[in-house]
Amino acid sequence: MDTTTRCSSPVSSSLVRRLRLAVVAASFAVLASMPAGATLHQYRVEFEPSPSPDAAGYTLHVGLGAGDYSAAFDLGSPPAQGGTILYAVDLEDSSDLYVAVSAYDAGGEASVPSNEIRVAAVVPPPPAPDPGTTDPGTTDPGTTDPGTTDPGTTDPGTTDPGPTGPGSGGGAAIEPIASDVELGIASGADGMIRSMMAGGDFNFVTMDSLAADGNLRPVSCDLDGDGELDLVVGFGPKSGGQVAIILMKNGVANSLFSLEAGPDTYRRVSGRTNPSCGDLDGDGRAEIVVGFGRRMRGVVQVFDDIRTGFRPIESARSNAEGYMQIPVLNGFWGPIYPAIGDIDGDGRGELVAGMGRTRGGHLTILDDLTTGFAIHPANQTGQPWIDVDPFPAASDMKSRTFPTLGDIDGDGRDEIAVSFGPGSEARVALLNDAVDGFFSAGPQPLVVAAGRVDYQTKDGLTRSVLSDIDGDGRAELIVGFRGDAANEVQVFNDLMSMMTPMETANGFVTSTDAASEIRPVNLP
Repeated sequence: MDTTTRCSSPVSSSLVRRLRLAVVAASFAVLASMPAGATLHQYRVEFEPSPSPDAAGYTLHVGLGAGDYSAAFDLGSPPAQGGTILYAVDLEDSSDLYVAVSAYDAGGEASVPSNEIRVAAVVPPPPAPDPGTTDPGTTDPGTTDPGTTDPGTTDPGTTDPGPTGPGSGGGAAIEPIASDVELGIASGADGMIRSMMAGGDFNFVTMDSLAADGNLRPVSCDLDGDGELDLVVGFGPKSGGQVAIILMKNGVANSLFSLEAGPDTYRRVSGRTNPSCGDLDGDGRAEIVVGFGRRMRGVVQVFDDIRTGFRPIESARSNAEGYMQIPVLNGFWGPIYPAIGDIDGDGRGELVAGMGRTRGGHLTILDDLTTGFAIHPANQTGQPWIDVDPFPAASDMKSRTFPTLGDIDGDGRDEIAVSFGPGSEARVALLNDAVDGFFSAGPQPLVVAAGRVDYQTKDGLTRSVLSDIDGDGRAELIVGFRGDAANEVQVFNDLMSMMTPMETANGFVTSTDAASEIRPVNLP
């Protein structure tokens, strides 16, 4: 499945409009770190279709070094025009970029990459002269010629693309993790709940007898409207449906109480809880949604905010006790993993429900509380859920789909990061927001390659959180693992920095306690 690639200089706005009507629109707008003064230019990528009859689609690879592609975008199979496929893409112009294309078949098997091209950085114009002090004729307008790309500078087939997802290498500058950031929560046999700092040390948070089993499912949000993130913690089996509510003040636990979720029979037999929290109605205080294990068959329970004592919420989809059936696949018999975030920028959180024990990955996306949790209108699939399956070759596996939400590109709307169960090779899928379209890069999401190599091959299950840990208005991705790797997390920068690992140890932060199991959560 060979391909040949060419890339031209930025195209005119009229041509961009024609391309967007004729082929695939540009994907995530930002591919690389954008320093002050950098802009996006629209480039036209031209490539010859693969001669192989097995070619089902194409992937565009972009990186900051030759043969080192840190971003990959699934183009699908755009139509050829005159024997050439055209694709419009926005590239940040401050650094040299290296571009190649590969083809893949229906099973996801990829070809070797095409010849690589270099898209040269655009030299910014000199500052405007000060009238009266300099000669206005001394500036050289020709220095901003964007047509300096160098196609075909490498031998086709000689480059090694490595992993095809963002975060798998890349040449973006490594950024440090703020030392006072708390990246995850752990507990011990004494029931002590501790938060892990960026250096691997722990801070004491509080104590809860249920934490002695070490099976924590923490989330953070502002429960009381004071501007500080609080903790909501779910527990594993035999916990009686308990959810711990930990209100934080000035970085320490101010109060601890519990919420009881699920019907009596469920609490007695199973009792595990998967909580989420977020502002579903836009009043500045977070509500709580609790997902359960497989015995509840897709039912969650919705609770109002702290002002009402977290009483159950009745809505068009939920009953007086707050129980709500999530639209799930026929014959579904698995847990629900809920997450809340504002994916459409209206100031109210939407509910994203991941499904467990299904083939492939599936998310149900419901609108906020004011709509009665209607199916979100951005879902144009014709079914109540969307398929998130970046592993088509392993579609027979029974997957767990763990969503988390946060604004990775700083546009005021949350994107969705999806972690998966065993067999996923520790890949995390990134979906765009509801306005830009969940799959704006093509029929499959962007993928971050997380974890160490041995973990990717032996287990692969990940749990993630998106949170702005450096205060720049864009969320970073924190990925947690289990088993032998449970005592560390891996941190990736935001989309503006191409989701590259933070810190010099490839983004890994290992706890000082080797026996700790870290569940990602952030309390900055």
